[in-house]
Amino acid sequence: MRYLIGILFAAVVATTSLPAKAFFEPDFDRWFLEARGGLGLPPSPKTDFGANGGEYEAGDGYTIAFAVGAHIAENIRTELEFGVTMGEDGNFFIGATPIPHTGEAHVYSGMWNIMFELQIPNEHWIPYWGFGLGFAHFDIDNLGGGGFQIDDTDTTFNASFIAGLDIPVNNWLTLTSRLTTGITTMAEFDTTNPAIEVEKETQFYVFFTAGLRFYLAPMFSGLQ
Repeated sequence: MRYLIGILFAAVVATTSLPAKAFFEPDFDRWFLEARGGLGLPPSPKTDFGANGGEYEAGDGYTIAFAVGAHIAENIRTELEFGVTMGEDGNFFIGATPIPHTGEAHVYSGMWNIMFELQIPNEHWIPYWGFGLGFAHFDIDNLGGGGFQIDDTDTTFNASFIAGLDIPVNNWLTLTSRLTTGITTMAEFDTTNPAIEVEKETQFYVFFTAGLRFYLAPMFSGLQ
């Protein structure tokens, strides 16, 4: 924990090393669109169901995300991000016996993110960090195994910490990568078996995504 706090403190110091003018000088002509895709680890802990200690273990997830945003200062940008995550087939466990599931599950998210670019003496790559707040909407379609199915939805609070790396290609295109860790709060789902309730606890998730960021003003001016 002390090591993590030390990293965060160093990141804040590096981010805030510029004069105050650099922070509060808006740069709204630097609007951008971003598209990323990637992979995620199964959320932890597992999801409980039933009164007999049953658990659902999700598979790895695939995610795509789109964002629109702008630089609000020389080294600060903010964005609205919308994403969808699709999980691979997981397993229901009653005791030690795995029961492959049927159906599918999607998670739709909407996040407000703010990112701080670290000032380093390198023109070829730019590390950044930030955080996000928003929601996660779970859409469960006939997901089941072991004598029941879930066909329900629920929406939870979503909070994330972000660390990433940008590689500018030119003044309108940037290659970007991002490691996102976060939590989604508790959700409950009805099932086709009245005796079985499914409860998703507050879960921790990890995703790695990579993609492209397009700066609109330089891109369109270059096409004229």
